[in-house]
Amino acid sequence: MKFINIKIYIVGLVGAYIISGCTNTNTQTEAERVGYLVTLSQNDIYYKCGNKEELVNKNGKFSCSTFPVGFYRDSTKIGSISSLHEDKYVFPQDMQLAEDDIRSTMMKIASR
Repeated sequence: MKFINIKIYIVGLVGAYIISGCTNTNTQTEAERVGYLVTLSQNDIYYKCGNKEELVNKNGKFSCSTFPVGFYRDSTKIGSISSLHEDKYVFPQDMQLAEDDIRSTMMKIASR
């Protein structure tokens, strides 16, 4: 009688092990992280992250699951961020730009 109970217990453990091994634990998708771009005008600013390209809403809100995030006005890159602060606000001084991008942006702004 004890031998049969042990067999059932072992079969149950092996079955549970097989079932737990068959589940896919890598199906987690990265959660969308929401941030707020702080500028005087969000009307024509859009952002790109991964394959996503959308306008920043009237409150400066944007959401991405991947970083970096690039911000653009017209076709001019304003800057990019590689992470979000805990407060989720992105100020112009938080953005990164390559030196060549800064010169190009300043020339375009000055010529308007």
